[in-house]
Amino acid sequence: MKNDLKKAIEILESEGRALVLVKDGEVLMRDNRRGIGPMYDVATKEREAALASSLADKVIGKAAAMLAVDAGIVNLYAAVLSEEAERVLSEADIYCEFGRKVPFIQNRGKTGKCPMELLAGDLGHDETEVLKERLKEFLGKK
Repeated sequence: MKNDLKKAIEILESEGRALVLVKDGEVLMRDNRRGIGPMYDVATKEREAALASSLADKVIGKAAAMLAVDAGIVNLYAAVLSEEAERVLSEADIYCEFGRKVPFIQNRGKTGKCPMELLAGDLGHDETEVLKERLKEFLGKK
């Protein structure tokens, strides 16, 4: 399992990806998109494949961590990890490594919390369905 995480981290860093999903030595997903979209897809479209997989991502905040738990990710690496995301992952017993831990994920203008941190801020760690509905609306998904 940890070999899958190592492989995901290597691809994330060497190819400059935003997200990499690996299971049983097979790369299931490589994504370059910014924001929560790739993680949302893992928790919705790739849900079955993601179960018991390893994920490497550039940025994991509370919302992304909740989606990772919901998708059944077992090992996770974040280049940048928020403190709340670490709590979510720890409560779910997900093995986690990170490059840098921050109090919260900033918005792109670095003027406050990112919109995803705000969307997930008032939710309990087990309220993933509510989060997914909020994200669906935010992302304009049908």
